Amino acid sequence: MNGSTGFNMGAQDEEFGFSLGDDDIVKSAPVYPPALANMEVDIVVNKNSEVWILHNKPFEESIAWIEFDADDDTLTFVSYRGTVKGLGAKIQAPVRKYLYNAKRVFLIQTEGGKIYDFFNVALVVRDASTKDKDPKNKKRSA
Repeated sequence: MNGSTGFNMGAQDEEFGFSLGDDDIVKSAPVYPPALANMEVDIVVNKNSEVWILHNKPFEESIAWIEFDADDDTLTFVSYRGTVKGLGAKIQAPVRKYLYNAKRVFLIQTEGGKIYDFFNVALVVRDASTKDKDPKNKKRSA
């Protein structure tokens, strides 16, 4: 095989429109600066694990889902194209337990007391550890 890996690194993928081995993939799905770097963000939760994220500026792209990483207490916004934007701050204990049990998030763009945009998006909870869990009801403690 003359040292070949067996992969055609210059192959064009017709369906997705990128060349393997190029940096086009990175360019087409960038990681944006954290949300808190250019907008105000507030997270509101209730005892039923309903979650509202209020922000005062639009995201660069439409958000497809939000990921909560329970191991490092971070939120990441993921667009339909696969671009990601972190929140830019750790989620504090009083909010974590509600995010851990939530399934959906209401993403609301507001300014001056008015709602400009409103989406209901899925929340994906990533949790690779077993720390702080109650095995009976799988709820994370605060």
